[in-house]
Amino acid sequence: MEIKAIWKPPVKLIKSNSDSAIFNINLNKLLPEPGCYVFIKKYGDKITPLYIGQALNLRSRIKSQLENVKIARRIEKSEKGIKLVMYCKVELKKGQQIKKVLNILEKNLIRNVISNGFELFNKQLTIIKLDELEFKQNSYSRRLFPNRMASIKSK
Repeated sequence: MEIKAIWKPPVKLIKSNSDSAIFNINLNKLLPEPGCYVFIKKYGDKITPLYIGQALNLRSRIKSQLENVKIARRIEKSEKGIKLVMYCKVELKKGQQIKKVLNILEKNLIRNVISNGFELFNKQLTIIKLDELEFKQNSYSRRLFPNRMASIKSK
């Protein structure tokens, strides 16, 4: 299946002064369209993904995630840095089903950041545990696989 997703500029999470919310966000910068989102922190040039999700309506889903005190606290407690949300909207091709497309996109975004050694927190707000894989390479394997990679810990 060919999936087309368009990344939009990240939107800064602004620390809230109210008791009812930890972060505020300019909702007008978010699209009410289907896609995937990534809560990230930026410290200097380093960008670290914290959580990846999907939504039929990005604006309302991201708003509800930030209203979820547990998720907002987890984002807040991540190491120092600017907190942002980045997102991509999905453009469906003829015959594609949005839920199937979003599941494939989300799963592969998670796979990619984990294979690059980043740890994410999941829906239960615990860090997804990783296995570290290291290979002694030959000329063939080196063309296909890195020397080191991470994967979701097997059960």
